[in-house]
Amino acid sequence: MSPMALQASTPSAFRAVPATSHASCRRQVRASAGTTASTGGSSVNGGGDGKNKVMIRKEAGSGAWKIDYSGEKPATPLLDTVNYPIHMKNLSTPELEQLAAELRAEIVHTVSKTGGHLSSSLGVVELAVALHHVFDTPDDKIIWDVGHQAYPHKILTGRRSRMHTIRQTSGLAGFPKRDESAHDAFGAGHSSTSISAALGMAVARDLLGRKNHVVSVIGDGAMTAGRRTRR
Repeated sequence: MSPMALQASTPSAFRAVPATSHASCRRQVRASAGTTASTGGSSVNGGGDGKNKVMIRKEAGSGAWKIDYSGEKPATPLLDTVNYPIHMKNLSTPELEQLAAELRAEIVHTVSKTGGHLSSSLGVVELAVALHHVFDTPDDKIIWDVGHQAYPHKILTGRRSRMHTIRQTSGLAGFPKRDESAHDAFGAGHSSTSISAALGMAVARDLLGRKNHVVSVIGDGAMTAGRRTRR
């Protein structure tokens, strides 16, 4: 059995909505689901009177989750209940959308303090949420072709409390690292090695008579280089 190769596409179950300018010069990030039944607005406020806080809110009508960044730590009530992927298995689609919005706000806040790879991780938030909702790591193997995109994966696999140490001495690695977590199936920095690694894992799985999934997360550009298809 060949491993599955997944690639973000448009339209997809989730899609990222580009940031727009804001009069107050705050950075703004939006994420919306492909379809949303809710028409009512809701918000997750950072506390107090709402001023100078990160506010995560769902716009009435459009159903888009909007994050207004102001430098304060966001309130993330749903993300606070998810320490490992098993904790998100029973979430509904609207709850998964909220989880993605809170996860995005958490990453923006963390990287604003530590530095790191922001846009590459923000670009796969919904994809990471969907993968961990469907597949069962560490039994199933998720291989991130671009290690820079692993921040959402790290947060959802038990490392949220240590994200403030990312890329610091004795802290978390900026990429997937096998001796850091059983959920990191393969260590990679830059691209174009995930399909080769996944094929090897799939062959080993078949020889052992196992039934787990092997997922390679790779983009179209990375498929033109490296050892993507060499066996």
